[in-house]
Amino acid sequence: MTKFYCKTCDRFYNLKSGPNYLVICPFCMEYVGSESDYGFGPIAPCTVTIGKEEFGKILPVDGYTLVSEKYRVREWARGGYKDLECYKSAAETVKEWLTEHNQEHEWFKERNESSRSRYTYIDLYVFALLYGVGLQDDELYKEALDEILMADPEDEDATELKYQTTKNAVMHTFRLMEERDFDKAEFGKRLMGVLAEYFKGSDLSSFADSMYKLWGFLPYRFSEEKPFCYLFSAGDHLSYGNRGECYDELATAFHYYDE
Repeated sequence: MTKFYCKTCDRFYNLKSGPNYLVICPFCMEYVGSESDYGFGPIAPCTVTIGKEEFGKILPVDGYTLVSEKYRVREWARGGYKDLECYKSAAETVKEWLTEHNQEHEWFKERNESSRSRYTYIDLYVFALLYGVGLQDDELYKEALDEILMADPEDEDATELKYQTTKNAVMHTFRLMEERDFDKAEFGKRLMGVLAEYFKGSDLSSFADSMYKLWGFLPYRFSEEKPFCYLFSAGDHLSYGNRGECYDELATAFHYYDE
């Protein structure tokens, strides 16, 4: 099985491994990813899917051509072999087709809805962080993990987490955060929104210490960026007796994404 991840929608699509695949998300209609023999062999025929549903194939006809007998699509794919330009062209064609037939083919979304649980990995990351600094017990973390597995029983990472102690699973989750690419803005919105609720009525000194610890669990690639860096620096103001500045900096972080 090959796992494709749409970071825009936070959805996974597991497809049988094959020589050439091109995957389009049925929800946001964006290119999710591809698997090919590029550089080692032919890149066509290539199976084109919308989520888990096969749409058609890119065939080595007139260069490369996207063909869907089922949906009566036959469109030349521009760009050729180099840098998989023909895949990108085919993805644009599918996106245009989805836009045009969105209502007619709403069943694409319905049939792929099983890939979307109420909780996603982004939620799992947030719950792991809250548990890691003692703001939350493990109930929501375990609930999110169960729902991710229900949506995709073949998810190897979630399966491994399931059979670990909560403490070990959470530490493993922090490693996944570091290794995986995911929507930073969506993660930030969810994390800061939850922290804003915990911040209300909390002891400022204790909460600032918790935020410093939480910051240490964040992926290094964006921990120095706003608003995440405020979680690290806010507590410094307390060392100089500046409680107001500490409070303001934390509030700035928690309301960073407010419109």
